[in-house]
Formats: sequence, C-alpha cells, structure tokens
Amino acid sequence: MRVAWFRSRSSTSVEVIDTTSALLRVLATTMTMDVITEARAHDFVVEYARRPYDLCVFEVSNEPSSDFIWAYLFQYPGVLLLQDRSLHDSRVRVLERHRRLIDYKDEFSFNHGRSSFTTAQAFSRGSWPMLRAPLLASRLVVVHDEQRRVALEAEYPGIRFLKVPLCAAGPGGRAAGPRVDPRAGVLRVASLGTAGTAVVEQAIQRTRSRGVEITLTPPDPSQVIDGNADVVIALDSPSKEASLAPALAAMSHGKAIIVLEREATAAWPAFDPQSWRARDPFAKRKPIVVSIDPRDEEHSLMLALIGLAHDLPRRLALGEAARTWWLAHGTPEYAASVWRRVLQEAARTPPPDHPADWPAHLKADGAEEARTLAGEMGVVCPLFEPVQPESL
Repeated sequence: MRVAWFRSRSSTSVEVIDTTSALLRVLATTMTMDVITEARAHDFVVEYARRPYDLCVFEVSNEPSSDFIWAYLFQYPGVLLLQDRSLHDSRVRVLERHRRLIDYKDEFSFNHGRSSFTTAQAFSRGSWPMLRAPLLASRLVVVHDEQRRVALEAEYPGIRFLKVPLCAAGPGGRAAGPRVDPRAGVLRVASLGTAGTAVVEQAIQRTRSRGVEITLTPPDPSQVIDGNADVVIALDSPSKEASLAPALAAMSHGKAIIVLEREATAAWPAFDPQSWRARDPFAKRKPIVVSIDPRDEEHSLMLALIGLAHDLPRRLALGEAARTWWLAHGTPEYAASVWRRVLQEAARTPPPDHPADWPAHLKADGAEEARTLAGEMGVVCPLFEPVQPESL
C-alpha cells in the first residue's frame, strides 16, 4: 500500500514528543509512507496524477502549521487524524488569507446551521469548531481518546470514528529510568506540558517553602532522554484537546509523571496526591501517574511534588509501572498494529457522498477553467481529470 501522510513535520523528526514520527518509521517497514509537508505539497497534485496513492492521511490541528492541508483534504478523501476539538481558526485563516469571506460564510452556515455572517463573527472562534465539513469529506476519522470518539459519534451520526493509540519512541539503546541524584532530598523536575508554566513555578516555590529541595530543569524534551529529571510534569490546557504525548514520552523512559485529571487521562491508573490512594480503589492495576485536580491545580501540584520528594520508593515504583504500561500499550509497534487495520479499512472504503447542501466552493479543485479550455481544444490531460488510486 502507498500512503501519503500530510503533516507539518517531516518523518525524520527526532523530537521526543513527536509521536507520529515513531509510528511512521514502523509503518514504513511494511508499506510505502510518503510524508507530505508544506514544502512537498506543492508537487503533490503532479505526483498523484502520475501515480495515485492508495490512501491519504491528513494529520490536522488548529495550529497554523496545518493550514496548508486544507487545499488537499477536500479533494483527496482519506483518513482525518483529528488533533484538536476545533479546527475553526486553522480553516478561517486560510479563507481570510485569500479574501474568501463569502466562502467562509457559506462554509460556516453548512457547519453550524447559521446563515448570518455577522452573527458568526460576533462569537469567539473557539465556540465554533467547523468540523462537519472535514468530517463528512473523509472516509473515516481517527482520534486518540476513547471519550472523544464516543462524543463525536453522538454529535455526528453516520460518520465512522475510530480510536487509535498514541505512541512514544522510547529510549532506544539508552537505559530507561531516572538517574537518582546522590544529594539526599533534591528533586529534579522537568515540565514538558503545553500549559501552566506560571502554575508550575508557583507550585515549586510553595514546595520549596515546605523545606523540599527542588530544581526545575530547562523545558527541553531531550532532558527526558538524558535522564536529568526525576519527575516530569505534563500539564495541558483544560480548554484545549489534551496532549498526552509528553506524558507518554516520559512513561517510555520510566519517569514519575504528574498529569491533570480529565477525560483523556481517566483511563490511566493514578494516585490522588491529596490522599496518596489510587483514584480507583477497586482497580487491580498499579498507578502509573499522579493526577491532579484542575480545580485545585497549584495546591495539588505542590502536594504531588512534596509526596514524590519524600518517598523515593514510591517515585521509583511509579516510574517502573509507567514504563510497564508503555511497553504494553504505548510502543510504536503496538500503535502500528492498530494503524495497519485502520489504513486497510479506509482504503477499502469508497469516498463519501456529499450531502445536498454541500458548499459549492468545496467541490472546486482549481482546475475548472483549465479543464474547460482543454475540452474546447480536444486535449486530454491527466492533471485535469479525476484519478483513482491503484488497487490493493
């Protein structure tokens, strides 16, 4: 199978928290995986016309780095890897950049059932996810969170949603697990989350005021690989889709990890730092993280740091349990085994039919005028004609 995987980063990325790169390296051992970044996307139409891919995967987020993908998502129906709860900002940036305000109005109306452009503009962009069109344009949609999958399935009936696991590359040839600082009582902490730097700093100050020696390493993911941290704080913003990649990378290296208690992390066996009891007392699985209450974030983080600083056996056991969980559920090989089934199913699934109210501008592929002129001259050019992928 030949797969074109659209994403903002190349497959050679070595960042610890870039989980997709590790996945692609494993998938590439059994199929052709061509990563289409913005630099390569300019040649994609010609490449596809010459030799169609069996499937396209679109790794889309709400960040500016994903904006280039919109030009291809609606024209080459494939797998949508949904990274955020809302894609509004990314989509509107593209349309505004080209002064396509009428298209934005039509697309907004299709997505949210509102025809008033001024009403749409009056609300916060984050309130309008703009998901219906990209979901309906895809053969199937994948997410990393089971709760998110269930919620989307209820909100958008008739669309095929699948949950796929995240993965982390792991330490490779390096030894996993923390290097214990010989100085008694010194706790080395790394913060790899996507939010909460002020909260982390304040919690560390409060921890120090309780007599705990603690140091905060630079927020560099390589610190996880090098083992220069005993505890990894992986907090994300409660207002956005949870990013579990930093925590998963820390698990692969046998670190004690602190995360927020929320839907995306609810499936992980966890300690409550208020009592140091398992959040699920009936579960037989060992806790693999410490999860803190977002409503009591700074105070709970302080309690977690104090508890981990004073109890070295617990800290080491937590890291060992986290790595054991990663070996069973978070390796690139495990994720690839699920993804292979997903890609095979998507390749067998025909492109979706568009609903009657499908916005006209989403049908345009940019070659309408060239196709008309070529037809008038009796010229047949594969670049202007619909193409079908090769059979599997």
